[in-house]
Amino acid sequence: MKILYIHQHFSTISGASGTRSYANAKAMTERGHSVTMLCGKYSSSDAGLSGKFQYGVREVNIDGFLVCQLDCHYSNHLGPVERCLIFFKFAIWSSFQALTKDYDVIYATSTPLTVGIPGVVAKVFRRKPFVFEVRDLWPQLPIAMGVVRSQIFQFILYKLEKITYLSADKIICLAPGIKTGVCSSGISEKKVEMVPNGCDLELFSKPNTDLKPIARKDRFRCIYAGTLGAANGLEAVIEVASLLQSIGDDRFEFLLVGDGGQKQLLQEQVQKRGIEQIFFHPPMPKPELAALFLQCDLGLQILKNVPEFYEGTSPNKFFDYVSAGLPVLINYPGWVARLIKLHKLGVCAAPNDPKQFLTALDQAYQSNLIKGRRERGTVSTAFQKKFSRRNLAFQCVEIVESILPDS
Repeated sequence: MKILYIHQHFSTISGASGTRSYANAKAMTERGHSVTMLCGKYSSSDAGLSGKFQYGVREVNIDGFLVCQLDCHYSNHLGPVERCLIFFKFAIWSSFQALTKDYDVIYATSTPLTVGIPGVVAKVFRRKPFVFEVRDLWPQLPIAMGVVRSQIFQFILYKLEKITYLSADKIICLAPGIKTGVCSSGISEKKVEMVPNGCDLELFSKPNTDLKPIARKDRFRCIYAGTLGAANGLEAVIEVASLLQSIGDDRFEFLLVGDGGQKQLLQEQVQKRGIEQIFFHPPMPKPELAALFLQCDLGLQILKNVPEFYEGTSPNKFFDYVSAGLPVLINYPGWVARLIKLHKLGVCAAPNDPKQFLTALDQAYQSNLIKGRRERGTVSTAFQKKFSRRNLAFQCVEIVESILPDS
């Protein structure tokens, strides 16, 4: 089977962003399928290409599949208009590929929602089977964040969402709230599946220990590794660090690893308040990040307090922390918080409450003193196996295979 896989922000493990599509593509090739990955350029990703663009495109074979990259650079620092232009540029190019390339099935993964356009085009004009993977509910989340305010634009996005769902033969959702949202739009549950993000055990449970460690003081080190954007609500970390400093508690230090539109503002706030327990680091390739996790005591799963996030996200960083055996502190309710409580993976705090955040930090600190890192790492073993990224990747492959006429 020939699969045309579309992911605008695709990355290999050499990048600093999620690698779900990389794992899925590898699983597809292991099952004997031929995969062509269509992607753009993303500031936090590494698609494995370094040569020059020819007519705006470059290609390379990676781990048994072909990656075709459009010279279309997306960054979290771009403004709304620039982002939209890049989204539609990629959608137009990938739609042309969907009309002209030789393939049996098309697999498109959001975000953005516009990556569904080539799937719709392939379904309408070539009658090709189409799988749409929904990572975030669009336009619900950007509307809730106040990013999309135009009533006309909201109407257009809702129409695009509905058309994409109706065109897809199968829809894969990464969180329970996403599945509920898709079904509530009138889509039959029979064609909607949930396959969450997973634990990359091959990478995070066996990190490269030869990498140079980041210098630290004798403190309990908490790490946040991901996008530093408006949706991530990292002001919560600044507030709790400020509270700790005001009471003279220097047991903790916070590493914020990544990039994003809010990074400079966060750095300015830290400097203005004179906070000495927060340290910023640039995005790291996954192998380096895995090695850094060995030097940390707690992973921070932080988001802005938006109710739509509670059930509607499947955060890569949470599964990366667990893969490395790190306990996790989460500052919002929902299905990830329930997983943490059920499997004893860490501690939970209420949103917008620095004192509760501090209480949760203290609980994690005391647990570390009593149990130690080694024992806590073994607690998550069953969870790691249940949410193995490799196993979940093969679930996605089976869904793709199930929609072919001869399967």
